[in-house]
Amino acid sequence: MKRKIYNCFMWSLIIVLFLFVCYTLYNRFVLKNQEIDVFGYRFYVVLSGSMESEINLNDVAIVKKSKNYEKNDVVAYMDDGYVTIHRIIEKTEIADNEYSYITKGDNNNKADELPVNTNQIKGKYVGKIPKIGVIVSLIFRNIPLFILSIITLMFIITLIKVVRQKYSSNKKGDDTNGEK
Repeated sequence: MKRKIYNCFMWSLIIVLFLFVCYTLYNRFVLKNQEIDVFGYRFYVVLSGSMESEINLNDVAIVKKSKNYEKNDVVAYMDDGYVTIHRIIEKTEIADNEYSYITKGDNNNKADELPVNTNQIKGKYVGKIPKIGVIVSLIFRNIPLFILSIITLMFIITLIKVVRQKYSSNKKGDDTNGEK
């Protein structure tokens, strides 16, 4: 019974992972999106220690778009073609519902040089998945290799199951022949 539950769980996990990869490929190559958006949440691999100890190097930061951002919110924003995740330390209204923010990494000595406008912000930090950034980076840099690995893994698992079934049916046949 435990084995059936384990097998069901593993196959479910593989199927979910496969669907996630398909969704990502569709987003990246058909819709030409470079970011993954799952139910309004976006995921970014942290590439520096500027927000340690809240967000560490190689964590995956999870952000969600918000209508407003306040002082002390941690936000992800576009900065010179890259996503940066820093804390808002100052908020200034520059027009109706248009704001400028001064940001700073918690681990940095001084604030960022350039202010951040509302349209640069990707979302507010809501959580993290610790230490899987290295794996995520490898997957998204080598998507064809990752897909090939998943297909190979599924083939190996299926092959092992077939061999086990064949071996167990041969063994049962040997046991009945020996009893006669």
